[in-house]
Amino acid sequence: MEKADEERIAAGLCYFPFLFVNIIAIVFVLLVKKEWEYARFHALQALALYAVVFFVGSALFLLLFFPMFVAMEMVGQKGIPGDFEKGAFGAAFPPSVFGMLVALGFLALCVMVGTGNDVRVPMISGFVDGLTRKI
Repeated sequence: MEKADEERIAAGLCYFPFLFVNIIAIVFVLLVKKEWEYARFHALQALALYAVVFFVGSALFLLLFFPMFVAMEMVGQKGIPGDFEKGAFGAAFPPSVFGMLVALGFLALCVMVGTGNDVRVPMISGFVDGLTRKI
């Protein structure tokens, strides 16, 4: 089944991680172009993947990174000798790396799906398959 160029591009843009292009593409595919099955699947998969990344990122922040920020603030307030600025940078570095890796992953999905590769994310694609049948 050959996919039209417009459908492939719209499906790829659903994963584009910058400037809210993904939200616009997802809304366009789900509300305007309902006959595009390939793009619809990838719009729903991207939406589910964004939700998973949001919740995992929030949990990591609350469980791992937030306590580091609090500890660094306590060290700074009590006047304990040490370089607070380097410590604060060290506490901010892991979330930044996580965000960059997520953005690069979504960018890779954008390119792969936009070129016509049918990428299915394990565990999420089964959920999305069932959801597309219901909608």
